[in-house]
Amino acid sequence: MAFGPNKYIMKYSIVLATYNGSKYIKQQLDSFKNQTRIPDEIIICDDGSSDNTITIIESYIKENSELNIILYKNEYNLGYSANFYKAANLSTGDVIFFSDQDDIWNKDKILKVSAYFENYANIGALLCNYTLIDENSNFINNKKGYAFFKRAFGLYKFSDLVKTFSCGGLNLAVRKEYIHKYSQYILDRNLSHDVPLGIILSSIKKLYFLDEVLVYHRVHNNNVTRPSNSLSDRILNYKKQLKSTYHKHNWLQECKQSIYDNLTDQEKKWYDTELIFYKESHSALKEKNIFKTITLLFKSSPYINKQIAIYNVFAAFMMKFAKNEE
Repeated sequence: MAFGPNKYIMKYSIVLATYNGSKYIKQQLDSFKNQTRIPDEIIICDDGSSDNTITIIESYIKENSELNIILYKNEYNLGYSANFYKAANLSTGDVIFFSDQDDIWNKDKILKVSAYFENYANIGALLCNYTLIDENSNFINNKKGYAFFKRAFGLYKFSDLVKTFSCGGLNLAVRKEYIHKYSQYILDRNLSHDVPLGIILSSIKKLYFLDEVLVYHRVHNNNVTRPSNSLSDRILNYKKQLKSTYHKHNWLQECKQSIYDNLTDQEKKWYDTELIFYKESHSALKEKNIFKTITLLFKSSPYINKQIAIYNVFAAFMMKFAKNEE
């Protein structure tokens, strides 16, 4: 491994995908600058911003020449997943930190995460915890986004991941070798850059978690993805529940080829049952079929999240009886 600044063992890259992020981009860049372990490089790929995002970044680069920030401007819009992987493949670090353009990092994020990569060779990727902030950077509820972690650090079990689908890119650091190995597989199937990668890495026991809040995830109207962390959120955003069942089924279906040989015969049966569950859930919601969503409550697999099944029932009711719906 090449030695980075201050004789660190490994080299760490932040990859930042930007698109019309002028409102918050400077705060995120400041949180990189204020890290107790400075990143070796920050690779930014802008996906055709029409606001002044690029102007802000270029000014920031000039004013902070001590940081190794490299900006790439896409000739055409790639979409957020392809843009992230472009940035990751352009990076030179041993470990890649994905980053959204509108969040804020805890000042010790790189320092704490890097310690695990340098002391545990089996870690292929590490997922830290997060909490939510609003448009003004105020904490919303101080709750951890991944409340199901029961230990401070450990292996992220495959069963837990496919039950929760909790693997956001904003929390993820990945060894570069796994980006090289799996990014094209994911891009060829037009999948998101984060959850499918987590599914694959957890199936080979390379995904770990660190139960420390090291990212403050900003919630605002322009988020590409917005968390739905309560029953009321799910009820009010019942259309999103329809989209969610589609994505979960798609992730499971498209990742199957890559992971199936890593599973035991019993795990394959559970996985297939979950795959059917999400396919039928999406169909039931699309048809506004309340009875079918209720029957799916009784689908049995330890991989199926019963809470999601309950959300689907509420969503079906809302879609059935909401006014002015197509």
